[in-house]
Amino acid sequence: MLIQIIMETNNETQVLYLLESVDLVKKTGVLKIKEDRKYAHWIRLKVSISPLLLYRIRKKSYKGLGRNKTFIGTEFKSTLNSPKYSKNPFRLVEFVPDEHSDIPLNYRLELVFEMFSERIEKLNAFHKPVLIGYRNRVLEPSKYIRFIQITVTKKKSECKRKLSFSS
Repeated sequence: MLIQIIMETNNETQVLYLLESVDLVKKTGVLKIKEDRKYAHWIRLKVSISPLLLYRIRKKSYKGLGRNKTFIGTEFKSTLNSPKYSKNPFRLVEFVPDEHSDIPLNYRLELVFEMFSERIEKLNAFHKPVLIGYRNRVLEPSKYIRFIQITVTKKKSECKRKLSFSS
């Protein structure tokens, strides 16, 4: 697969990421990626957007990003294991189904530190938890991974939450 070739190249290879558009209702978007080299072509992927990234896009809270940068429409360039959030805040997760799964191959775009963030909630008048925001944990530089491939073994019927696929 073409995306795998880009992601499995040398760790020093610079990769460009551009979140072209986001549909806030469907929680999906279009991500363009390419290697930073002469004659490289953009690869367009339809991705599902993680809840934390969607929250940040809606609230426009870009702590850690450079001045006048937004998640949508800004080209970010970094190596696959760059520890700097401001260089590239994105992590692309590829879900590859095994031979027994009926879930299609799909992608999710999330923030690079998302696996390590905590939800902050408070109880409302009906004693139900309401999301206030997210708190980031401090990461070691080795934890900033820009691409992860996960093998999916479940079937759609075994999933508890509603699934949204990018494809």
